[in-house]
Amino acid sequence: MGTFCDYNGNMTIPDEFKDEFNENMIKILQRGGMMQFENVHMYGKEIHLIRPVECDEEGKAYFSFNYFEDDLWESVLFNSRTQVLRSGKIGNNEFNRVMCAAYLLYELYGMDYGYVDRNGDFIDPVRCIAWINHVLDKDFTAEKRFNLWKYYESYYFTEIEQDHYDRAYPKTVFGIIPEELRGGMGGRDLADIYYIVYGTGDMGMNEARSGSYPYEIMCVKKCLRHSQLP
Repeated sequence: MGTFCDYNGNMTIPDEFKDEFNENMIKILQRGGMMQFENVHMYGKEIHLIRPVECDEEGKAYFSFNYFEDDLWESVLFNSRTQVLRSGKIGNNEFNRVMCAAYLLYELYGMDYGYVDRNGDFIDPVRCIAWINHVLDKDFTAEKRFNLWKYYESYYFTEIEQDHYDRAYPKTVFGIIPEELRGGMGGRDLADIYYIVYGTGDMGMNEARSGSYPYEIMCVKKCLRHSQLP
């Protein structure tokens, strides 16, 4: 039980952006109030202090405390040599929000079409990106989310093929699109995706007329199924 967050996708960052990514990751964590513990010995006593997150000589940063939330959660590791971020329970306040923003950096810098997942729900990136842009003085956007096919290929159809039907519901289909952008989303791509997921049901290929829209959609489903087989 509890709140967990992760990036569902490839965390590989292009070589030309690795240094910038590492620097911005630490800056996001620091500005968000993430702190790490440090033990200091003074006058024969051991004192436990907190200080802003930094990477050690091995390029790793461990932290579990948020200054603004004034609370401790499960330990988080960021490895600047591999650009990998791992976390446990993150709560529901500032620690949570900062971790979502940190994971969102992979969507902004990465080469694939992954997404930030918090307890099975898509994170709407718009507000996170606004804060990231403010902190980093950048102009990132959520335009990647408009490539619906890439996101559905990387997530939704994989869930279907793995028989995760408990995750197959309209909220998931529409959840990829940021709430602020849904009014401008539509067209054939969205219609096709809804039809593929919900429209043909258990219809067999021999039940659809060749050349019809249902037949074309079923052909797409068949190709997707075969493309994901080992």
